[in-house]
Amino acid sequence: MSYSSPETLCPFCGNPNRCGVAAVEGCWCGKVEIPIEMIELLPEPRKSCICFECVRSYQGDPPAFIQRFRFGTS
Repeated sequence: MSYSSPETLCPFCGNPNRCGVAAVEGCWCGKVEIPIEMIELLPEPRKSCICFECVRSYQGDPPAFIQRFRFGTS
């Protein structure tokens, strides 16, 4: 059985975020632009990285992504 801490999971979809910030070559997120509007959707405190798939999903259709993953609303 494997264990994933909350910091290793995407706060939007809950899948592994594959954060590589501690890796020698750095993380994938240093090579893509993560829209500030997407980061602002996250509730405080922001303690985990967003996964690449969610970044791509947001970039493809921001309104649909926001509708799907808006926190704190019904």
